[in-house]
Amino acid sequence: RSEGIYEHLEIPDGKIILVSGGRTQKFQNPDFWGVMNDILLEHPEAYYLVIGTLAEYIPVLDTVLCAEAKTRVRFLSWRDDYLDWLRSADIYIDTYPVGGGVILREALALGLPAVSHHHNFLQLCNLEDASGADEAMPDIEVVVPRGDFRQMRAVVSHLISDQNYRKQVGNQCRDYIIKRNGNPARMAKRCEAVYLQAVTSYYQNVGIKDPQTAASSDMVLKEINCETLRRENFLRWQNPKVSHEGMGDHRRYFYNQFLIQAGLYDEFARARVIVEFAPGNGVFIQEEISRNPQKSYYLVDISDNNLSELQKRFSDFSNVQCISNNQRSLPVPPADIVFSFLLCQSMPAILWQDHLAEVYRLLNPGASYIFQFAYHPGRRANDSIDDSLAGSQMYAPDTMIEIARNVGFPQVGLIGPINLSSLGTDIVWYLCRATKSGCEQEADQSGIKLANENSNSQPAELSQVKEFSDRVIETFESLLTASDIVEAVVANEDRLDADLVRLIRLNAETARADGETDLAEALDQLALLITQIITQGSEHEVS
Repeated sequence: RSEGIYEHLEIPDGKIILVSGGRTQKFQNPDFWGVMNDILLEHPEAYYLVIGTLAEYIPVLDTVLCAEAKTRVRFLSWRDDYLDWLRSADIYIDTYPVGGGVILREALALGLPAVSHHHNFLQLCNLEDASGADEAMPDIEVVVPRGDFRQMRAVVSHLISDQNYRKQVGNQCRDYIIKRNGNPARMAKRCEAVYLQAVTSYYQNVGIKDPQTAASSDMVLKEINCETLRRENFLRWQNPKVSHEGMGDHRRYFYNQFLIQAGLYDEFARARVIVEFAPGNGVFIQEEISRNPQKSYYLVDISDNNLSELQKRFSDFSNVQCISNNQRSLPVPPADIVFSFLLCQSMPAILWQDHLAEVYRLLNPGASYIFQFAYHPGRRANDSIDDSLAGSQMYAPDTMIEIARNVGFPQVGLIGPINLSSLGTDIVWYLCRATKSGCEQEADQSGIKLANENSNSQPAELSQVKEFSDRVIETFESLLTASDIVEAVVANEDRLDADLVRLIRLNAETARADGETDLAEALDQLALLITQIITQGSEHEVS
């Protein structure tokens, strides 16, 4: 060790250095200081260094340490160079009753013999009375029974007096911690295995028996990445600097004629349950709410701050509920119309696909989701949160139709392009109306045009619900009777399409209506799994 490092602490060379480290709160126990007092008196060659706090923050010292012991105790405040001091010490003394975490492991890795207390696993969790020694240290005599300060004193005295024993224990401690915690690649794999098992259990709970095949493992990891992105996206939107004003009252803008053409106001008039995602300041929906107190309105937003403002705005309206969009399955009853504006531009692509699937689940049969999206040649949506915060996610019209159909919507129509040159941009908007199957739609109800990138898009009827082919029915039945659904899905990958997803979702709705909620949820998960595989395949084709 470097002897000179202790010169300015007035510790003579050749002394035995005992060291501890941690927050001030870890050095407040009088029994601990009592045994340290006895050890220092028994061994005049020993000094005790405390890293992380100062003497004035430990009031028990004046009543526990005698004058002689005080002369051989040194304190260093919280610091970044603590490893240099650890490296030059002889014995690590773990704090009590709250043991060390990182610093204990680092001392062990440096080859210091350490003395600690076992944890009491029979008591309820108490962060003020805990030790990590049973996990970090070998099961030898230097880990003493909890609260046994007599044994602690005996072990420390033996380490001070016997250099060979000190070296032997130090080697044992170092070898143990390196074997247990010295392989980052192995640690990462174990961590991933925990997450994999959690998601695997989730799939098994909804009827997928063995998601451990290579293909299904990829899907599980994709699910983990999706949930991680969902959480990070939610946290980023909590930044108060991010604007949530939206467009305000759409009735005042030039594009309102397109909302009329899409049938939004007609749907508002017919609906009893109305859901708006990303309502901004709520000024647009407020007029509808004020006129129709007998209807139920659900305003869903990702920003907690914006939700708080919406709750204030509508505090006098008992028919309005404000809900956080921080989860995959939202607590919203079956809806007659769902509407959003600018939301699609502000969501990572994979979360937008999940959002469409969730809206499909929320809608009543025959109900529609009317939403706006943006398009610019050469630009496409991605999973970037920064692009989402900037409202820069773009979709080609045919891509949006494909995504909506893949999640189960049989009828998908577009209005547009809507020229935005008056706003100083060459980006164009489209309005999309995706309708859930369940009732026939009149061909001229909304005047919606099928997507066409050319400005002279020709009007056409929304695609009607059609009968399912024998191939789709056969595939569906084979999946239901398979002993392992995931393997069956992988084996039938060339038969997966939007019609199959739609058939599965129709059966899920039937099961839900019959009160078979477990079956309905399992079918929903199967539809989501197939949708992800279809979408993943489409992405590979594009790339």
